[in-house]
Parts: sequence; structure tokens; C-alpha cells
Amino acid sequence: MDKAIAALSGHCVLCGFGLVGRVVAAELAADGVDVVVVETDDKKAEEIESAGYFLVLGDATSDSVMMRVGLDRAKALVASMSNDPANVYVVLSARAMTPDLYIVSRASDNRHISKLKTAGANRVILPHMIGGQSIAQAIQRPLVESFMHRSNTNDEVLLDEFLVSDTSPLVGKSLAEAALTRSHDVIILAIKSQDSPILQKTRADTVVQAGDVLLVAGSKIHLQGLNEMM
Repeated sequence: MDKAIAALSGHCVLCGFGLVGRVVAAELAADGVDVVVVETDDKKAEEIESAGYFLVLGDATSDSVMMRVGLDRAKALVASMSNDPANVYVVLSARAMTPDLYIVSRASDNRHISKLKTAGANRVILPHMIGGQSIAQAIQRPLVESFMHRSNTNDEVLLDEFLVSDTSPLVGKSLAEAALTRSHDVIILAIKSQDSPILQKTRADTVVQAGDVLLVAGSKIHLQGLNEMM
């Protein structure tokens, strides 16, 4: 298994294969991302490996275990253990090992959000808060909730994001000139520029620059077509 992991690049390291971790792994795998699971419970090994994930059995808070997962080649790390202090330690260790790694952590208590961010997490997610918001949304705005949590089929409208590379044919063009609605049947909802942390509203004369991130709506097949073009 270590030899297989050593050959990976652009994978995601998932620490903790509980209720949240299972969903994270399944969603990433559905997007074609290799998942390396770090888990202490050897009873979960068969489930993890049969699902097609790579497995490192051991304590994610151990530096020797984390050395085996290829952090320097990973796309991201997810700290998904139910113990917030353990997540803090994992985030701190991973950030020290790989300063540029994108790290997402779950938290069970909002009092630990600041600690996780100080430790180096780029994003901190509270699953119980998201679940509660989704339930309230289902009551107050059922169409919105249904749209955000629909199944991933070819003909449904999905949201995706695309990083504009230096060689993208969109660089230097306005949205009107790019005409993505006509050529790829997708809609640009917002653009996040490199020098702004906030998603900006789009206008026809908005010029796309290298490094921009486009928030795009469209069907799965049309989003795939845009990805190929990008």
C-alpha cells in the first residue's frame, strides 16, 4: 500500500472515516480524486479498501503516520475526526510539514474554530450547523434546498468552479466576448479575482484574467465540456 501511495499525486488525505468522512471520501472519489484514508480502527479496513480508497492504518496525530501519506504531493487534507483537539493537532502537524497544503477541518464545537484556523486550517466546517441550516432551508425555501442537494445527473443544473490558467482562451476577453452561454450552454454566476477574497457580480464587460476563479452553473455534460476547453 505504501508503494501505491508513493506513486500518487494530487490526492486528498482524509483523517477519520466516520459518518462525515465516508461522505467526504465518496464525493471526492466521484469527482475522480484519489483518497488516502488515515484511520485507527482496523475493523474499517475492509470497507475502506473495498470502496477503492488507499488506507494507512494508524494515528493521524503521529508524525510517522503522516509521513506515509504523501502530503507534499497531495491536493488537500481533511481532518474529519470527531475529536476537535485531535483535529487541531493534525492540522498543526500537516501545516508544519507542508506550508502550502489546502487544509479543511471539521469541528464539533464553534469554540474550536479559531484554534483550528490558528493551527493552519484554510476552512473549518461544522457539520451540525450545515445540517440544521439545510433543514430550515427545506422548510422555508424548499426549491432552493432541493436545487442545492439534488442528485448529480447529466441533465440537472450543477454548480462548479474553474481556475483560469495563463493559457486559457478566456484570458483578456470580456464575458460578452467569451460568450460561454452560447458556446457551452453555461452561465457565469460570479468571479473571484486574485486580489479580492469576495465573489464579484458579473457584467458583460467584465474582463477575465489569469488566476480568476469562475463560479459556473450548467449541466454536468456542459460543465465537462467547459473543463476540457479550459
